[in-house]
Amino acid sequence: MEPISGRSHLDEVIISLGCDCHPAYLLKRLDLHRVSMPFDWLSTDAIHGIKYVYDNIRTDFSYFLRDLKKDKDGLVYSAFYECSRFFHHEDILYNKKTYDAFERRARRFMSYLERSDCLFLYNVTSYAMDSQESVMTFYNSLIEFKRVLKSKDRLLVYIRYDESTEENAKYCMLLAELTAQLDNIRMAHYVRHTNQYGIWGDETAYYSLLRDLDVYKL
Repeated sequence: MEPISGRSHLDEVIISLGCDCHPAYLLKRLDLHRVSMPFDWLSTDAIHGIKYVYDNIRTDFSYFLRDLKKDKDGLVYSAFYECSRFFHHEDILYNKKTYDAFERRARRFMSYLERSDCLFLYNVTSYAMDSQESVMTFYNSLIEFKRVLKSKDRLLVYIRYDESTEENAKYCMLLAELTAQLDNIRMAHYVRHTNQYGIWGDETAYYSLLRDLDVYKL
């Protein structure tokens, strides 16, 4: 897979937080995925994903790999975090190399958080925003996450729609309006058009998405 060329320069490191593989894939396509991080390829409940990241930071990843189990579908998760799955790494239960790789990624994440200017990229699905309660739960997790952001850090969140911004439009717009009031957090909208482009969406729109998130300036 060749990266989309000519758009790779950033002073800050940009780090995927999930809630699934889409942000990490986007960064790879734009040649911005510089180092592997713990949340790159996980699958996490969209509403609770930011809280999941924050809790791991707050506890220095002490429970990230603790008491690993398999669910009924054979996916591995930590008993402390039932909202998240090591979706592409089922061998973490028995493969020490995979386990050690995630430990290194966790240490690397904490090092970057402490020493570097960071942009954190997260996508929340439109279908997860199906009620005011969902909106407020997610919004409150953004406020909580602000506690770990340094002065030059930013949390970048895009609402990901499958076919149209009409999907749960009322609640998605409420989330966007609330988030607009938060410093160090940016929000944008991205429509995948999955019927035409599949799960990764229209890749030619990735650059525009990051521009909407104020990553790139024209």
